[in-house]
Amino acid sequence: MTATAIDSAEDRRIGQHDINSFWHLLTLAQKVALNKLNQFGYQLAFARSQNNVYLAFAKCNSTYATIDYSGEVELDPKIHIR
Repeated sequence: MTATAIDSAEDRRIGQHDINSFWHLLTLAQKVALNKLNQFGYQLAFARSQNNVYLAFAKCNSTYATIDYSGEVELDPKIHIR
């Protein structure tokens, strides 16, 4: 394995660890909604907190969906993502 391949493998592990830590922050309703979105190709991308309430972002190709604390899904969020 080359140094580049090792670096890439380590980057993936770090990324997966970050996703796992986001997963643990979600409510049960968010996890259920995300599971349903997984059937359409969406994967948890990240979560953001405001006043200890997390908004989950799921990504499919270049499309994002958001899932609020109660599990409500917005397939066309009006949020600018950098």
